[in-house]
Amino acid sequence: MNIKITTEWEKYSHLFERLEIPAYTKLLSEGQFSEQAFIIIKGALRSYTNDDAPDITYQFFFEDEFFFSVESFLNGRPSLLSVETIEPSTVYSISKNNFHQIITSSDILQKQIDEFTVQTMIHFHDIATYRIEHDPEKKYLKLQKDNPRILLRVPQYYIASFLGISVKELNQVQNKYDSEKKLN
Repeated sequence: MNIKITTEWEKYSHLFERLEIPAYTKLLSEGQFSEQAFIIIKGALRSYTNDDAPDITYQFFFEDEFFFSVESFLNGRPSLLSVETIEPSTVYSISKNNFHQIITSSDILQKQIDEFTVQTMIHFHDIATYRIEHDPEKKYLKLQKDNPRILLRVPQYYIASFLGISVKELNQVQNKYDSEKKLN
């Protein structure tokens, strides 16, 4: 979810730490307790699970988006997901204690966080439903329509993992549509 950095957020800028993070740096591992939330200034992150099997990517985060592990950061449970940068990234990081200080002090920011939490739950529901119901071509076309920046910025094996298809299936679908574009 995009977070608009408004004057309301800026009031609390002293509570954030600016971090420059190399690509492929793990920010949170499955089973860890999340102690930080992030606002992405530049770069890209992904959330995923890897339960002794190939990765399953659940979500990508880009500039002006906010991320925290909902179940861990808000509810004090071990995280169900890992999070890593997939590009060199600049983020603002905030500790759990400072975050709670902000949302208890600002109704406006509390509302934004509530919206973020609801949107995250909807996103996970949509992913689960979509992975079950659609073939690789429909999944690819929906991604191309709804979030083309993923196709431009994310490595193919993460895209395939996100769509719940193999890299081979992704390549076949991409080649089909690249060929059709050349013909038109």
